[in-house]
Amino acid sequence: MFKIGMLSAAAVAGLVAFGASAQESVTVLGPSLFEECSSAAAQAQRTGHVGINDLETCNAAVGRSWSTVGETAVTFVNRGTLHLVRGENDKAVKDFSQAIKADPTLASAYNDRGVALSAQHRQAEAISDFSQALSLKVENADQVHFNRAMAYEDAGDLKRAYLDYRKAAELNPSWEQPARQLARFNVSHTPAG
Repeated sequence: MFKIGMLSAAAVAGLVAFGASAQESVTVLGPSLFEECSSAAAQAQRTGHVGINDLETCNAAVGRSWSTVGETAVTFVNRGTLHLVRGENDKAVKDFSQAIKADPTLASAYNDRGVALSAQHRQAEAISDFSQALSLKVENADQVHFNRAMAYEDAGDLKRAYLDYRKAAELNPSWEQPARQLARFNVSHTPAG
């Protein structure tokens, strides 16, 4: 979150000294472009719809020359999310890659790029990204395990898919989706030797 501070008494006195009266100055407080872009991405994830001006807002936020590396990385993730919701997987991969370039420790960028790569049937790359997100101690490890399980399954590695679905269910027992996937598996143990 960004905080907007109050003008100090000296700054106000300086404005008056230069001929500006307090009645003529206008201060507009509201969400920054970064916050608007983040909000748009969250809304798009919830609704599956990208608003008409959402990409323009994120484009403007990415173009801010005074943004920090962290703000830039997160904004690329948010814009990538908008592209992902729109089904523009190539653009999403590019934005998530830019986020990773800006901040290689941003676990969510690896997970999200993995989702976009998986949608492009690039499972080996997706699995690598999901694994990297997990190694960075991502907050939503249950979802990342689930995503990686789907990629393993699409790649034909059913054993690893099963293990990741099981881990997702273990991490979030109230989430029904992993349990549904696990119910499809018939597990048998073969004796060693």
